[in-house]
Amino acid sequence: MISLSLLLAGCISANPHRSAQKIVSESGLISEKFDTDPFPIIGWHRLTPPVHSLRVYIEGDGFAWKSRTTPL
Repeated sequence: MISLSLLLAGCISANPHRSAQKIVSESGLISEKFDTDPFPIIGWHRLTPPVHSLRVYIEGDGFAWKSRTTPL
Protein backbone atom coordinates (compact mmCIF):
# COMPACT_ATOMS: atom_id res chain seq x y z
CA MET A 1 0.00 0.00 0.00
CA ILE A 2 2.80 2.43 0.88
CA SER A 3 4.67 1.61 -2.33
CA LEU A 4 1.55 2.21 -4.38
CA SER A 5 0.92 5.59 -2.75
CA LEU A 6 4.54 6.64 -3.37
CA LEU A 7 4.28 5.51 -6.99
CA LEU A 8 1.10 7.51 -7.53
CA ALA A 9 2.51 10.55 -5.73
CA GLY A 10 5.31 10.68 -8.30
CA CYS A 11 2.86 10.86 -11.20
CA ILE A 12 1.96 14.52 -11.32
CA SER A 13 0.01 15.50 -14.39
CA ALA A 14 0.38 19.28 -14.01
CA ASN A 15 3.37 20.99 -15.58
CA PRO A 16 5.10 22.98 -12.78
CA HIS A 17 6.45 25.57 -15.24
CA ARG A 18 2.98 26.22 -16.61
CA SER A 19 1.57 26.49 -13.08
CA ALA A 20 4.29 28.98 -12.10
CA GLN A 21 3.65 31.04 -15.22
CA LYS A 22 -0.07 31.15 -14.40
CA ILE A 23 0.66 32.43 -10.88
CA VAL A 24 3.06 35.03 -12.28
CA SER A 25 0.58 36.33 -14.85
CA GLU A 26 -2.28 36.50 -12.33
CA SER A 27 -0.07 38.46 -9.92
CA GLY A 28 0.90 41.04 -12.51
CA LEU A 29 4.56 40.04 -12.43
CA ILE A 30 6.88 40.23 -15.42
CA SER A 31 9.09 37.19 -16.09
CA GLU A 32 12.66 37.58 -17.35
CA LYS A 33 15.15 34.89 -18.30
CA PHE A 34 18.86 35.53 -17.79
CA ASP A 35 21.12 33.21 -19.78
CA THR A 36 24.06 32.41 -17.54
CA ASP A 37 26.68 29.69 -17.53
CA PRO A 38 26.04 26.82 -16.66
CA PHE A 39 22.24 27.29 -16.42
CA PRO A 40 19.61 29.97 -17.06
CA ILE A 41 18.14 32.02 -14.24
CA ILE A 42 14.51 33.13 -14.27
CA GLY A 43 13.43 36.21 -12.39
CA TRP A 44 10.10 37.92 -11.80
CA HIS A 45 9.49 41.55 -11.05
CA ARG A 46 6.78 44.14 -10.72
CA LEU A 47 8.34 47.58 -10.78
CA THR A 48 5.99 50.51 -11.04
CA PRO A 49 7.20 54.04 -10.34
CA PRO A 50 7.77 55.38 -7.79
CA VAL A 51 9.77 52.55 -6.19
CA HIS A 52 10.63 53.16 -2.53
CA SER A 53 11.82 49.73 -1.50
CA LEU A 54 13.15 46.55 -3.09
CA ARG A 55 12.76 42.97 -1.87
CA VAL A 56 15.03 40.31 -3.33
CA TYR A 57 14.27 36.62 -2.83
CA ILE A 58 17.01 34.19 -3.81
CA GLU A 59 16.18 30.52 -4.10
CA GLY A 60 18.97 27.99 -3.81
CA ASP A 61 19.34 24.47 -5.10
CA GLY A 62 17.08 23.10 -2.36
CA PHE A 63 19.90 21.72 -0.21
CA ALA A 64 20.70 24.60 2.14
CA TRP A 65 19.86 22.57 5.25
CA LYS A 66 21.07 19.10 6.33
CA SER A 67 17.86 18.63 8.28
CA ARG A 68 14.91 20.76 9.43
CA THR A 69 17.05 22.28 12.20
CA THR A 70 20.63 22.05 10.89
CA PRO A 71 21.92 24.37 8.14
CA LEU A 72 24.89 23.37 6.00
